Amino acid sequence: MVESFNEKELRSFQLHKLQRLVSEAKKIPYLSKNKELESVNAPKDPSDILSCFPIIDKAYLIKNLEQFRNKNVYRVSSRGTSGSTGQPFNFYRDRFSMAYMDAVMYNAYAWHGIAAGERQARFWGMPFEGRKRREAILKDFLMNRIRLSAFNLTDTMFYRYYLKMCKFHPGYLYGYPSLINEFAQFCRDRNYSFQHLDIKAVIVTGEKLVKSQQDVMEDVFDAKVVQEYGCSEIGVVGFDCPHGKMHVISPNVIVEVVKNGHAVIDEPGEIVVTELNARSFPFIRYKLGDLGVFRSSSCTCGLSWPVIEIKEGRIDDYIITPEGTKVYDAVLAYTFNGYKDYITMFKAVQRKSGDLDIKVVVTDKCNDDVLSRCCDTLKQRISRKININFIKVKKIEREKSGKLRYFVSEIT
Repeated sequence: MVESFNEKELRSFQLHKLQRLVSEAKKIPYLSKNKELESVNAPKDPSDILSCFPIIDKAYLIKNLEQFRNKNVYRVSSRGTSGSTGQPFNFYRDRFSMAYMDAVMYNAYAWHGIAAGERQARFWGMPFEGRKRREAILKDFLMNRIRLSAFNLTDTMFYRYYLKMCKFHPGYLYGYPSLINEFAQFCRDRNYSFQHLDIKAVIVTGEKLVKSQQDVMEDVFDAKVVQEYGCSEIGVVGFDCPHGKMHVISPNVIVEVVKNGHAVIDEPGEIVVTELNARSFPFIRYKLGDLGVFRSSSCTCGLSWPVIEIKEGRIDDYIITPEGTKVYDAVLAYTFNGYKDYITMFKAVQRKSGDLDIKVVVTDKCNDDVLSRCCDTLKQRISRKININFIKVKKIEREKSGKLRYFVSEIT
């Protein structure tokens, strides 16, 4: 129904949701201190309400978690980010917001003929810890998908992935574009065909898609590459329509592109998101750390949801081992997530193969023994021969874009 709304009807729909969100969340400490909301009388547009809130980021949320929690909402689950920005944190999700998040995602998938529960080949990380690993395996089974791990990128494993996909017959592929592209190049070099699988789409997320990657993937898998933009905290924020334009998922989020403190159109700015259905832990004017452009022109698909272009996102690299093999850098996020009581932030830099310098911001609980154990865990997962050098720092600087990249490769 929302897809049929014109721009005026869509704004009215979002305004109603935003008013209800603020009303339900007034008891949380963060909103109870906001006196500016009292001056908003019969707002005509969501921007009238949003202008009463400052823009916040992940660092602010981590320092003020209890200020955002609505303890009057029950049946909640603890959720956490993967730490892909080098700064993982846990928050709370009520079941309604989780269901809504999944509903809008599957609605966007349906644009490309993908049904809920359709078989998926997932190019993603796999937890190393026993309990989390078992949970991931069970979740994959229940969600009808196979997971092709990002942490073992050898020709032998790629061949096993190909055989596994041929047996499983996935309806679509999902994962990091650099990882799927690596697999696609392996298959192209060996003339492995996927035409008999009838793959509907290759959904890429988590990184900025490069045109050369798209060309390889569409050629090898004989399917259209579709971009998804989002985050662990909120879910899908933007999704490509069949006409190739990315639309904001307007029933669940309001997106602003902000430059010098003001919303802009047709010029780049920082992406700021407000989720409309989260009651237990509201994300209001949450800065994601990426640059985007709102387009004033509408899409030929007829959907009134705004068109957005992601101008700068994180492009992941690979860690090169002394043996010359590649390990996907998400292994760092998975590993450091197990040491979050000791290491609050990290950033790894590789200047030559076989060496890895890692800056870490540590807590009072962290000592040399903890760092030694962490180093040993990384060597188990990357290479026993790699040289890892921890550097304790008080602060880790962000990129010029404002993004905090947790891994940088300087190997040409």
